[in-house]
Amino acid sequence: MAGVYGGYWLTKLEFARVAFNTALAQLHAQRDYTASLRSQANFSMGMTGLLGTVFASLFVASGKVASDFEAVAFGIPLEFLLVFGPFLGTIVFSLRAFTGWGKAVFDLNPAWLIELSEYTEVSTAYTKAAEEADKHFDDNEILIKDIRRNLWWANCLVLFQAPAWLNLIF
Repeated sequence: MAGVYGGYWLTKLEFARVAFNTALAQLHAQRDYTASLRSQANFSMGMTGLLGTVFASLFVASGKVASDFEAVAFGIPLEFLLVFGPFLGTIVFSLRAFTGWGKAVFDLNPAWLIELSEYTEVSTAYTKAAEEADKHFDDNEILIKDIRRNLWWANCLVLFQAPAWLNLIF
């Protein structure tokens, strides 16, 4: 059985090989995208540390002390809660984005590929491998969605920290 792909006449084996290569390329693209998202999570944590260092120095230089503020919850002033809440939230969401809570699969298992040798047709083995890679692609998309959501929250909380620090200092 054969058909036309990209203007070329291909056999069933060639179609299966194209499908396999495409599915594997998609998994590798996901791996690179996930690495990029995790690098962005590192950047968010770095920005949190930088903002904390700079504004804490400015707070100390302003001469203010904790007793200058009225306590609202558990003896902690609201201004401090507005600073440390986003600070800790950024770290938590960045760590969640960096570590991920699921298991992503970006390559096929070599042992599983060897088991495919029981198939008599090479095209069937390519087809099964492409289907497996496609299944992993769909599962990875769920994990990537979670990573992106955690990264979004981390970045929003980084942006909220500067006004919270300025409110504390001035």
